[in-house]
Amino acid sequence: MKTYFFLNYFFSFGIMSLFCFACGSETQKDTDQETEIADFSPALHFEQLEKQNREAADSLEALYDMHYRALEGDSTMKRKGNLLRQRTETILQHIDKTYYDLAKFLDNIPADKNYKEATILFFIGKNKKGRGYKLEESLKEYVTEINKIDESWDFTSPFVSQNDVELLHDKNTDSVEAHFQKTFPEAAFAFLSALKKEVILIELQAIDELAKRNR
Repeated sequence: MKTYFFLNYFFSFGIMSLFCFACGSETQKDTDQETEIADFSPALHFEQLEKQNREAADSLEALYDMHYRALEGDSTMKRKGNLLRQRTETILQHIDKTYYDLAKFLDNIPADKNYKEATILFFIGKNKKGRGYKLEESLKEYVTEINKIDESWDFTSPFVSQNDVELLHDKNTDSVEAHFQKTFPEAAFAFLSALKKEVILIELQAIDELAKRNR
């Protein structure tokens, strides 16, 4: 019982703390909307967020082990858990690569150039072929694949659910543009970090449901 109480507490309270950094970045983005970022350091910012990701991963590792161990006695549930883990590792690696490539891309921008415009170019690109579209598609594929693992699951892509973009942007704006067309680099890094944490929460919720059925 303590296991599931803790997990429920983690979902209800922990999710708020996981995304506080992203919320702060959005506030900063609104405040500095018309201000050039002359002293932004992509490498330093990347290092700071990597530290946060490592700390988050360490805090979740025990939960992973606890729930996956609970599946050992049931071959069907264990198979589902293994498939879930494989799919989740793949999408987390995709987010990490996008994260790293953005840092590298911005690090090659001269200090007197516009980091905001470079961030928009990276994600939206010319003719809408930027990395944001690849990321959006990969996240859609991820939830489609894991929903097939268990018929009771109906997860939605965190790329869309993270913000209600329809309320904030014109209907002619797609979700990638809605997220990135006015985005400063700090907010973009925070968005990727929050996406990664939401994927982790999806996996924890799914594996928790499998573990409960296996009791």
